[in-house]
Amino acid sequence: MMGRTFLIEPDGLPDLPAMMLVTLGALRDLGGSANINELDEKILELEGVTEAEQAIPMKGDDPRLRANYYLAWARTFLRRGGAIENSARGIWNLTSQGSTIENNREQARNANNL
Repeated sequence: MMGRTFLIEPDGLPDLPAMMLVTLGALRDLGGSANINELDEKILELEGVTEAEQAIPMKGDDPRLRANYYLAWARTFLRRGGAIENSARGIWNLTSQGSTIENNREQARNANNL
């Protein structure tokens, strides 16, 4: 397995730009379209996110899991940038603009270490 581009920890923020790149790569691997569960599962698989990381809840009374929460934000930023679109409720598609964005995991890791 290649090195990780982002980590899910109880405190702090994950690297959202890295999450966005992995999201694009996962959509490519899934043929350009996927529902939220398929997409999140593929991202977690590609990154090797552990079961323990996947189980980390948000702080306070928020019942959501941190991994899912931040993956939703990655999708939102990609949609706002025109890289993906929400064609139907819960279905995400790679756009022609998104397909041109390089998914360079090594570059993302290096940027994260600056």
